[in-house]
Parts: sequence; structure tokens; C-alpha cells
Amino acid sequence: MFPKVNTLQNIANEIVELVRPSKIAEELKISPAELEPLLAQAVVLGHIRRSDILFTFPQPIRDDVEMCHVKRGMPPTKMRKYFCAIGQDVDECETNFLCALTSQRVVYSDLYEMVSEIETTLHKRIRQCLEEAFRNTEDAWWTKGVPLAVRKSCATKKEDDSNPSDDLYTYTTLIELKTIIDKNWNVFSKRLPKGQDKGQLLSNLDQLNFIRNRVMHPVRLEELGESEYRLVQQIHNTLVSFSWNLKTHTK
Repeated sequence: MFPKVNTLQNIANEIVELVRPSKIAEELKISPAELEPLLAQAVVLGHIRRSDILFTFPQPIRDDVEMCHVKRGMPPTKMRKYFCAIGQDVDECETNFLCALTSQRVVYSDLYEMVSEIETTLHKRIRQCLEEAFRNTEDAWWTKGVPLAVRKSCATKKEDDSNPSDDLYTYTTLIELKTIIDKNWNVFSKRLPKGQDKGQLLSNLDQLNFIRNRVMHPVRLEELGESEYRLVQQIHNTLVSFSWNLKTHTK
């Protein structure tokens, strides 16, 4: 028998509010082991990400798992005994969650997914905004909406590409997309979701690019943590989850 959708949503809401799995199981009057498949379903349905579950645990506990389980190879059974020895109230099911989610580097994989979705969405929506604003000729959105320096950069990258695309716009980087928004703020201020503040948005995109560069270089995973996850999550919620104010179809 499948759980009710609202039950899964309520579980997800509590996870987002940093309620630990053991507490949720207690509230539902089920065992932590019975909660595990419900959390998995909430993830599959997109109510939460695996990182959200991981971040319900305090930083010191997560650090212990990183050091003892990931770096020193301590198995979950010994991690459980370790937590008992230092007075941390972490049950067997939570220990398994912690070890699995930390070993799987879920923060990295969730960041990669969100950054990819943000960049893909920006690429598509920015073009739609420019096409809607510059309708004079077929390529007016490109010649009038995209700064010359960006157009030249895209042309150079195409020349260096061994398998070039016919569409120069596909060569725009995240920072170049930010430049397009900056130079056409009168266009984007009316079309971005929820009336974004220009300074904050451009600053967020700079920080997003910084995080993106680290996500694309996995050897520097230790530089990515909860603060980076929360920032990317906020940007994703704003630019991807909410509709842009476009006259054209935006799906």
C-alpha cells in the first residue's frame, strides 16, 4: 500500500525544516527503518533532495562521519558504537543514512544537478526574453541584445571547436549570460520571476559561477558545503522553479 501524497509532503516539509529522521519516525509512530522508503519516495517525487536529509544532522556529526567513515573506512556498525561512546544520540537507521549519504557525496551530485538546471534554464529564458524584446528582424535579438564582446567570444570559441555548432549562442558561458542580463536590465527586469533586484541577482550569478567551477573539478569537493548548497538551492528555487514573465510559452 502506497503512502498518501500529503504524508510524503509533510515528511519532506519536516526534513526541510531540519527535523531529523528519528524524530519524524517517532511522530508518525513508525520505526526509523519504516521511514527509510518514505524518504526515498519523497526524493524520487522531487519533494526533497538527498542533501536535505543529510543537513538535518548537525555539522559535528557530519564531520565525524566524514573523518571516521569516509576517510578512515570505519563501517556503519562501528560508527554507531562510536556515536554511543561520545554521547551522540544517533540511532542505527540514522547512522546508515549518514554513512550512505556522505559516501555517495550527495551534496556534490545535488549541486551538479541544480547548477546544470540553472544554467540550462538561464540559457533558454535569456534567449526567449531577447527574442520577445527585439522583434525587428530575425537576428535582432542576437545583434542588439547580446553585447559585441560576448558575440566575439562565442565566435572565437566556435573557431576552436573541433565539432562546431551552427548556433553561436550555444557557446555563451554563465558569466556571459550574466553580462547579457546586466546590459539589458530594462528587458529582464520585467520578465524575471518575482521582480529580482539587479545587484543581488548579478552577485548571486558571480557566486554561482564560483561554485560551478568547483563542482566541475571534483578534487576540490571539500570546498563545497551547506552554505554553497543553500545558495544554489535559493537561486534554483527563484530562476528555475518559478515562471518567468514571458508572453511566449515557457516550458
